[in-house]
Amino acid sequence: MEELTTVMQAEPETNARTPWIQERAKVFGKWMWIYFWVSIVTIIPGGIAAVEEMSETGTIIGTLIGWCLSAVLVYAMFQLGRVQDRLRTCAILNAVALAAQIILHFVNSEMLTDLWDIPSIIMGLVVSYQLMHGCGDALAGVDNEQSNKWYRLWKWYVGLLIGGVVAVPAVIFLAAFGENTFQAVIAVIALLAWVCMLLVQVVKEYVYIYRTAKIFRGIAENL
Repeated sequence: MEELTTVMQAEPETNARTPWIQERAKVFGKWMWIYFWVSIVTIIPGGIAAVEEMSETGTIIGTLIGWCLSAVLVYAMFQLGRVQDRLRTCAILNAVALAAQIILHFVNSEMLTDLWDIPSIIMGLVVSYQLMHGCGDALAGVDNEQSNKWYRLWKWYVGLLIGGVVAVPAVIFLAAFGENTFQAVIAVIALLAWVCMLLVQVVKEYVYIYRTAKIFRGIAENL
């Protein structure tokens, strides 16, 4: 959790004043900052939508707010894509995903929803890869340490995915059908450990987005 304690300490590299990096700093300093805070706010309508679904109230207040905030995130990502091609790819895929989500909500077809699941997962993986590598590329020559952390975060993410696909089903099987209580307890502990690591990955991603925005804001403010 070193990143959580050093979030305010990032300093740009010595070549961070080139014209291209100055232009990048202005765009990233503004739009990555907006992207970070809107991402945090989207947690609220997500919670509202979940409560509505569980209570079967039939309203879509949380869903509508979530769509609006997602549209803001897509727009912010398109702005970032002006200076980083990978992030433009993220914006396009996120726009497609949002449009599909809205259409499926109103069509209300279980078959179409099931058909969309696999493309949605693949697009999510591509977006994660492009986001992490796009931010890493943008920081190269500006803050190389943070740039490398973005690249390592992707490797960590892939490791968690592999663990989820391979290990989690095995752990659940042991927990349900283990021959003794000890095996079941170990399996549950392993599953909880995987969940905790997944949460750490999510927190790291938010921290890195914040750090990236802060690094470029610092450069932009001193131009």
